Amino acid sequence: MENFAELGQRLQETLQPLFILFGGPGDRERLQDLADRFPGDKLIAAGQATVLETTALLARCHVLLTLDIGPMHLAALVGTPMVALFSARQFSKMWEPHSHRVVILRTSIPPLDLHAKHQR
Repeated sequence: MENFAELGQRLQETLQPLFILFGGPGDRERLQDLADRFPGDKLIAAGQATVLETTALLARCHVLLTLDIGPMHLAALVGTPMVALFSARQFSKMWEPHSHRVVILRTSIPPLDLHAKHQR
């Protein structure tokens, strides 16, 4: 959460964007906490917008920063440019959005050593 708050702060300082925070009803409280951590105009659409409304909002975004969640695929559908964050433990290409307007960032953590874990 801290990294997203820091990114929000930096984007606000340079671009003054309208931040739209997407998610489901269960994400609303956590996203409100995130929104409170940096200045700027925000719309918390989590749990408030239908799939059609979410898609319409995504179509109007200049860029989407996203985790591997449903709105990422909706944004790909409407051609919204995006930066998608993936875990190193997810298979490459398996859940990535089908879009030529996406930059995929994947963590580079070492794979789990299950053998060592059972040796302890």
